Amino acid sequence: MSLSSTNPYKFGRWPKEHLKPNGLPNRPEDEPFRHENKFAQQGGNDWNRLCIGFSGSSLELSKSLVQKTSNDFDLLYVLKVQRGDVKTGRYEACSLSAEYMWSLLDRYKGLIENDGRHELWIRDYAQKETFVIDEHEILYAYGDLPRFITSLTKQGFEESITETPTPHAHHYYPEYDHPSRSFLEELEWKHTPLKEEDKS
Repeated sequence: MSLSSTNPYKFGRWPKEHLKPNGLPNRPEDEPFRHENKFAQQGGNDWNRLCIGFSGSSLELSKSLVQKTSNDFDLLYVLKVQRGDVKTGRYEACSLSAEYMWSLLDRYKGLIENDGRHELWIRDYAQKETFVIDEHEILYAYGDLPRFITSLTKQGFEESITETPTPHAHHYYPEYDHPSRSFLEELEWKHTPLKEEDKS
């Protein structure tokens, strides 16, 4: 959903009083939605992660979980919605210092946290940890789960399942079209097409 707003938000929902009996909205306008501070473990045959709902800043939460001694990161910017001449796809940049990476992400914090056209992956290969900020305002953390849980618990997070509301809306703002283009001009990215799992 493309909007222009002085108070942008990437993810919205409709309260129960604005839903029809069939579960669909009875009005076009949704409301901003923020998760409660919760985390839950998820896993399969060969993977484990934390699914983290949060009410604050996705970048600040990611920073709090990253090893402070780490200094070699990769970024994966998954652009799911094309606006203007910026192509959708997977944009990967490798071997970024911690200082440069966080400075770059802080400069584009508005785009990353307020617009729903993308996912952002932060990879620390030395520690074998990956953090995924997705368009549903959820952070997925792969790696040292006990350490993550200790940090989250100290920050007041509770262990409980985070649920994505249905129906919901993703928002894309014209005022972030230029920052999105500028962000991709900051680095030499390797571009590849979206994967099927990116399109869901």
